[in-house]
Amino acid sequence: MNADGLVELTDLAPTLCDIAGIDPGWTHGQSLLPILTGNVDPDHHHDYVRCAFYDVLDTNVNAGRPSPPPSYGTMYRTDRHKFCVYHGNPYGEIYDLRVDPDKHDNLWEDAGSQSLKSDLLKASFDDSITIHDPGSTRIGRF
Repeated sequence: MNADGLVELTDLAPTLCDIAGIDPGWTHGQSLLPILTGNVDPDHHHDYVRCAFYDVLDTNVNAGRPSPPPSYGTMYRTDRHKFCVYHGNPYGEIYDLRVDPDKHDNLWEDAGSQSLKSDLLKASFDDSITIHDPGSTRIGRF
């Protein structure tokens, strides 16, 4: 079976729990069992995926200069766009995967793509909050 839907490593635990008949409790991931059993469209699982990378950017590699402090990166991917932010650095990457599936044309600095950049940055930031365990149930107003 070929499936083109976006999946994450966080889908693994809910999938195994689903197979074993165990409730995984709160989790950011979603079981892949419906795709594996052919009960849902295999070309759509998540609207987006997001991941973080640590110590990912070293602009001095092979340049004979001391390396900067480790950089952290966040990748936010939809079916159409791949968006990478290198935190604490001015660079990033934006690719329109429908137009440029091999990711040769970085739109990060493109004047016509700044609204897209802002939208993807907001979506990635919003998701950074939703992936965390929500904690205990609120019992007061605040």
